[in-house]
Amino acid sequence: MAAGSERIDDEKMRQLADNLKELIPGFGFALIVIDFENEKQIGNYISNVRQDFMVKALEQQLQALKTGETFSNPKV
Repeated sequence: MAAGSERIDDEKMRQLADNLKELIPGFGFALIVIDFENEKQIGNYISNVRQDFMVKALEQQLQALKTGETFSNPKV
């Protein structure tokens, strides 16, 4: 996020989600965007799967991150 901004608007998040759908057809995803430069807790989230499934997936990913057992975690 750009410095000083608080949120990416809903339309931009939908555009990003549409791009992900095109790049990885047939896969589920969750995109979480945070303002890490300003260390704010403000962020946006969008996903293309059911909320209950995504909650389980995010819980599993959180546990993997805490224990260092993440699967593919490429650096950007």
